[in-house]
Amino acid sequence: MTTLKGVFWDVDGTLADTEMEGHRVSFNYSFNKVGINWYWNRSTYAKLLNYPGGVNRIKQYSNMQNMNLDDSYLNEIHVIKQKYYKQLLGSDLIKLRIGVERVFNELHQNGIQQWIVTTSSNVAVQALLANLPKSIKNNFKGVVAHEDVKYKKPNSECYLKALKSSKLDPSNVIVIEDSLVGLQSAVGANLKCLITLTDYDTNDLSLYSQAKAIVNHLGDETNTSVVMKGTPVHNKMVSISYLNSLLL
Repeated sequence: MTTLKGVFWDVDGTLADTEMEGHRVSFNYSFNKVGINWYWNRSTYAKLLNYPGGVNRIKQYSNMQNMNLDDSYLNEIHVIKQKYYKQLLGSDLIKLRIGVERVFNELHQNGIQQWIVTTSSNVAVQALLANLPKSIKNNFKGVVAHEDVKYKKPNSECYLKALKSSKLDPSNVIVIEDSLVGLQSAVGANLKCLITLTDYDTNDLSLYSQAKAIVNHLGDETNTSVVMKGTPVHNKMVSISYLNSLLL
């Protein structure tokens, strides 16, 4: 019987609500600091999430505005953005998504390897980890971040690297993601994926057909995990046994 031995977590929008109230706010701050008259509202930013990577996101938007910004300027904007993002994380305004701490601790207590696999920079990852409960930040087995790979999601390089580093077989791993590009990246590495949708995701659910299950969040004692695709959860929450069932 196939058993769960590893969980690969995406970060932004999956582990924590970092996108809208963290990254988006920080991008807008950086635009103001360098004197560019841009403002990304929630709707605009939700669309830009289809372009993984902070510098890439700025570049894609500049192209949409018919502005040809050189790489050094793009990087300057991103450095300002990252510094402000770290300040926001330290302000305790950004919270873990519902059920993340519960599921993480259950997995850790049962000896399941847990890895971060993200297109965010290692600086952003470490800034987030520094502000998480000790039970989480000290117990990830490893991190695969932007600097560790050549190609970003939806390319599968990050998940293939995580598999190699963890020495786990794909049949024993579940990926937890929140985005279409993340799902595509996981599936390309022959990994099964649970999608925890965000409230700003505008994609049609049919685009997530390759996901083993889709939920609104992982659930806790007061917040029911609603399943939009896949088998129902027990006791209103995603559990180890539920994750294990997704391997079948």
